[in-house]
Amino acid sequence: MPITITESEIAITRLETNDPVAGEPLIVEADFERRGALDLGDRTVTLSVDGTEVESRSIALAQGASTTKEFSYDTDEINASEIGVEVAVPADSNAEQATATVVSQDAHNERMSATITNEPTATLSTQLEVVASIDYDGTVPGGETVVPTTFRIDGSVEDERNVTVEDGSATETTFSTYLDDASVPLTNVSVETPGRSDALEFERNLSTTFTEVDESFGSEESLDALVTIENDGETPEVVELTVSVGDPNGVEGDGSETETVSVNPGESVESEFSFEPTEDAPSNLELTAEANGSSDTTTATRPVFTVEDAVLEGADSANSELNMSGNVTNSGELLDTQTVQFTLDGELVGEESVTLAAGESKTVETAIEPPAENGEYEYGMTANNESAGAAESAEGSAQIDVSGQSVLDRLASFALPLALLAVLALLAAGAVALKYRDDPDALRAQLLTAKSRVQSAVQGIVGGGGSVIVENGLPRDSTVRLQIKDESGVVFQEDLQLADGEQREFPSLPGDGRFEVGVGVDDVASHSEVFQDTASDIGVVLQPDGIRIGEL
Repeated sequence: MPITITESEIAITRLETNDPVAGEPLIVEADFERRGALDLGDRTVTLSVDGTEVESRSIALAQGASTTKEFSYDTDEINASEIGVEVAVPADSNAEQATATVVSQDAHNERMSATITNEPTATLSTQLEVVASIDYDGTVPGGETVVPTTFRIDGSVEDERNVTVEDGSATETTFSTYLDDASVPLTNVSVETPGRSDALEFERNLSTTFTEVDESFGSEESLDALVTIENDGETPEVVELTVSVGDPNGVEGDGSETETVSVNPGESVESEFSFEPTEDAPSNLELTAEANGSSDTTTATRPVFTVEDAVLEGADSANSELNMSGNVTNSGELLDTQTVQFTLDGELVGEESVTLAAGESKTVETAIEPPAENGEYEYGMTANNESAGAAESAEGSAQIDVSGQSVLDRLASFALPLALLAVLALLAAGAVALKYRDDPDALRAQLLTAKSRVQSAVQGIVGGGGSVIVENGLPRDSTVRLQIKDESGVVFQEDLQLADGEQREFPSLPGDGRFEVGVGVDDVASHSEVFQDTASDIGVVLQPDGIRIGEL
């Protein structure tokens, strides 16, 4: 029986490739087996890509032996498509083909994804943990790939890492960071891959409320307020809480206080604020609390001081100071000190500070300087709270007379005939002579005074020299002697009793020539002034520091 002997050869029994990402190597594995019993030398094996031989090598196998060989081919973006792969043993005419897919880098990146799988809780002084699932859509080239992953907080990179993903399963990874005052509030966190990313937004919801505040306040105690900040959001908050007074002049300082407040989600924090009102604080003080755009407003009310029954005394003879008074009542519920203001024709002429307990009343008064001219004047009293319209002022009007007429003026104003004045003068002289017949010196002085009165009356009708106006500027009643001399001797002398602030006018000055005006108690000459040819009035003022005499 004939025997058939076949030639020996190397057969290719398996051919596999990966699907690489462009730029990564194409890996080709092939199994080789020797067949036949005849001697077989080394064989050349080739690798071709898309019909182009890219590698060759020599292999030798013993009878019945087999081996696996791996080939590598560097790819690039040009190869980003399906390519034909062939492994051949040309000497034996054996070859195997396969198709490999080269994935472009962009397509590879697009298949990567990140998904945040938990609902992280953000709390100060704790770790914020964010869990993400990193996956690859489709077959993973080479069975596994590395996904570059970035963790960001409010857009800033907090962590970067490479996450390995195997074919057919996602990889879970956890990012964590410690939260302190400098890292809040949070707006968002994100986990990013070259493909798809995921982000989580944190809602912010902060409310600011006055929970307790003094509804009434007085200048003698502090104005206190309690402010609550409540965090209904999802992120911790560290904010500047400011409470300010609408009228900064109504309290001591700049009218504003600020505190730094930290509050976690679902929690609330209370802060206390205190202000010291001034005496000039208005009737209503508006308080505003503000924190990060959230605000609340409230109003505290000051006790109202009402003023009633304002009276102006001394208006009919205003040579001395006027006196204005009225009844002031604290109609509030707290002790308070306020400033009562006195006005004359709308001008502020005096202020008095008054402290009243709740419901207490008191008469408040002040002395004011009279105006320069006679006339009808409006006067009033008001407490400083009334600038806010809390109450009405007490007001009135009065005819103020500042002329200061003397007895001699009133006699002159009758405008009696000169003949009658002469008769009166003779009668006065006769009466003086009878009264002082035993005192020659006093008789002469009183006759001169009577003469001066007649001269003054005549001057009031037909004109003549000026007047001497004497004013008591001492804080008490005073007795003073007024003497007027010309070149012929004493022409007028009279002892005056003047009340505090009283003013008298004596139209007794010579019409021309040299004359002297003296004033004093014991020694008239110690307080005197000489005048020459003046038609002006002469003023004499008694003051605590001495007597002043001069032209007006």
